[in-house]
Amino acid sequence: MCIRDRYYNYALSLHKTFEDLINDSRWKQSDKGKEWTGYSMGYEGYICSKSVGRLPGTPIEMLAYTSTSKYISDYNEIIKEILIIDQYPVNMKLMRMMGKGSTFVSARDFLVINHITLNGANGTIESVNGSVEDPRCPVDKKYVRAHMKIMGTRLIPTAAGETDVITISMADPKGSIPNMFKTSAGKQQSTRANLIAKGFRTVSYT
Repeated sequence: MCIRDRYYNYALSLHKTFEDLINDSRWKQSDKGKEWTGYSMGYEGYICSKSVGRLPGTPIEMLAYTSTSKYISDYNEIIKEILIIDQYPVNMKLMRMMGKGSTFVSARDFLVINHITLNGANGTIESVNGSVEDPRCPVDKKYVRAHMKIMGTRLIPTAAGETDVITISMADPKGSIPNMFKTSAGKQQSTRANLIAKGFRTVSYT
């Protein structure tokens, strides 16, 4: 099996995992805002969060916005830079995500397969990411290579021209990390959603 087919089969399994996790009964509410709710879950050492809410703009617009360098630099609290290692003709990419370190936490990076699907019948967009190993992107000593079991986002169009959003992240940061950072997953989601919405309104898609 060629590497593209292997990655594609893996991506399809990630979509199935994402669907199962959306409906998993183990999620516990950890944050509640006006239009945004955060959840957390204990799972085999992974930091797990789920967010459900509504954001302005259509799914296509939201996907385009959250891929911009402005969004990554200003509103993504985890990732500071994304490098595309390879692209495949099935809406699939091999990507390296480099994280933001701090005084207390070493910078992490992830090597992931990203796959995007579009439901032509209702306009729903789904994006999933999962960790892989690839010789084209060996471990960088400047980073701790973390493991992403899954990071998924589902963007569902509403009749009002907005987007209902479901996001799930399950990551093992590897190495040493203070407990305060582990236990914060799933919290303050409403604040993050408001920041994303504010940033989106500064971008024109007309």
